[in-house]
Amino acid sequence: MNRPLSAPKSPPTPPLRSSPVASRTSIELSPGVFLPVLGSQECWDAIERGHCVNAECFVCNALLQCKDDASHFICPGCMTISPLQQTSARVEASIALALKTEVLLESLLSQS
Repeated sequence: MNRPLSAPKSPPTPPLRSSPVASRTSIELSPGVFLPVLGSQECWDAIERGHCVNAECFVCNALLQCKDDASHFICPGCMTISPLQQTSARVEASIALALKTEVLLESLLSQS
């Protein structure tokens, strides 16, 4: 007796875990190590307050701006997570969404 073919079942996607700190979305950086994700609005706020640093993606070499107290950043171009060189004494174990420097400059120029 022939059975109809069916698509193989994909493994279930693990749910995103919230950080107990501020109920944020977290990413599992390594097995069992979850870090909260800081959103783009937090990056823009940090830029406005002068709390950002230059960063460079290890994979695509994009020049980025990132919140200065994050421990890691996500490149918006290639989605790679990289460690951030620490320049702040108040480092928070977190992953910040970085902004491309060119996007920041375009935004600043359009406001003037």
